[in-house]
Amino acid sequence: MRTILNIFALGGAVVGSALIASNTGNAVPGYICFLLSSVAGVILLRQTKDAPMAMVLQNLYFIGVNLYGLIRWS
Repeated sequence: MRTILNIFALGGAVVGSALIASNTGNAVPGYICFLLSSVAGVILLRQTKDAPMAMVLQNLYFIGVNLYGLIRWS
């Protein structure tokens, strides 16, 4: 399970940023990838015993921003 979450956390951020930065009309799939990345990051951090709360809060903020992006661009 952790391996899959790590793939989503890293892969979602890489693919999402490329889709949004390409400015080719793929903003919605890009924000979905970013959203999956942030959710996976929160899950991974919560599974870690001494996870820095700042990282959890940062990823929760990113979830909100990605939801805003999805609403705005879809």
